[in-house]
Formats: sequence, structure tokens, C-alpha cells
Amino acid sequence: MVEIWDTFGLFESLLQNFEAHLEQARHIRSSRPPGTAQTHIAISGFLNFSPPEAWGGEEHQFITARVAGELSLEALEW
Repeated sequence: MVEIWDTFGLFESLLQNFEAHLEQARHIRSSRPPGTAQTHIAISGFLNFSPPEAWGGEEHQFITARVAGELSLEALEW
């Protein structure tokens, strides 16, 4: 069975609650590997849809690569 994601609904939900995610991210402490502010915000959003134990190395690598690449401040400057 293929799971269909409503990506616009997903992003709308994340953006509507962004302040809450920022606040939650300030309290996240990660150690495998140590997180950054960007990964902590990603974890906060991730926790809306998955249990904490589902966050692992793959998810961390995915976010780290995006923040360093296509989602970097330099890449997002218009």
C-alpha cells in the first residue's frame, strides 16, 4: 500500500505552528550525532507525524545534506 502525503497540507500545518516548533526545538537535546538548530527544528516537525524513536541516522543525514545544499541560506537567497 502506498501512503499518499498531502504535501501542501503538511507544509501549511508546519508553517502555522512554526513558532511552537522553534520553541520546542530550543529544548531538544540530541547526541547521536549532536544536532544543530536546523536539525532540532526538523525533529520538532518530524515528531508531529512520527514517534521519537523513528528519528535516526538516515533522517539526520537527509536534513543535514539539505541544509548544507539546496536549503542553505545561500541557495535560498533570491
